[in-house]
Amino acid sequence: YCVYTDETPRGFWGDKCDKYMLDYLCDKYGEDKDKSKDIKLIKKHKKYITLIAHNCGYDFRFLCKYLMYGLSTIEKNNGLMTARCHYYYNNKILSLNIRDSLKLINMPLSKFGKCFNLKVEKEIMPYDLYTEEAVKKRYIDLNECLKYVKNRDKEQYIKNIEKWDCITDRMVDIHKYAGHYCYIDCITLRDGYNTFKK
Repeated sequence: YCVYTDETPRGFWGDKCDKYMLDYLCDKYGEDKDKSKDIKLIKKHKKYITLIAHNCGYDFRFLCKYLMYGLSTIEKNNGLMTARCHYYYNNKILSLNIRDSLKLINMPLSKFGKCFNLKVEKEIMPYDLYTEEAVKKRYIDLNECLKYVKNRDKEQYIKNIEKWDCITDRMVDIHKYAGHYCYIDCITLRDGYNTFKK
């Protein structure tokens, strides 16, 4: 229902959010091409942009239906390590290199702050709350949300929804909350990955 990058704080929403993200990236980074020469361009096009996700095999499953041109993958133990492919949109071609940071930095994203000396806040994500029905509804009563949060995390969750301006009259905007959470994760991943590379 949503996807974010470190450069898109508003993210992309809806059933085709993954396609909207690819369209945005192709518009921004893709090169103008004559579609009548697609096959030759796929062989010649060498300028790749890199997308990095922690456990990217999960994210890749949503994207791969749009990434049919020149797709090649390297997998290990049923997990995706890297993928290369091309994407077309608005007469542009975008070459993508998709990498799994978890295969390189074998720790949960929640430990990046301490490991890489990053300034991060504790985030709480009640994943089980985000059913198809709840996502369609969008505004959920705070007491209902708290049923999906561990007791030790409830105080922090309430602080987060207040700080991120996700609550009005005890109704939590779970879209806004999830969006903020996802965007922070993207920034944490980017900063941790860049620190790791140094």
